[in-house]
Amino acid sequence: MLLEDLQKWNSTKRGPRSNNVFNARFRQYLQIKGILPADGRLPASAMPSVVEAFIDEIRDGPDITLPLMDWSSELSSLWNKELILLLSQEFFQ
Repeated sequence: MLLEDLQKWNSTKRGPRSNNVFNARFRQYLQIKGILPADGRLPASAMPSVVEAFIDEIRDGPDITLPLMDWSSELSSLWNKELILLLSQEFFQ
């Protein structure tokens, strides 16, 4: 990494982003879908056996009608990435 890149990276603001209209609508959408917690607790998680069957290509992936994150895995997990893709597509339609 070049020194200029490092200095730029270090000066980048981190933390909460501004509450613009897009962010507010997306948060509202995620709350309606049950992805964002309403009361501070994590929403229901996908069953490990269902996630495992999806990874093993035995079963279909996440269902957009009842979206359940796999809270026991990272957001970059195969299940969670698939669900995030589905949610993003539906939101932008």
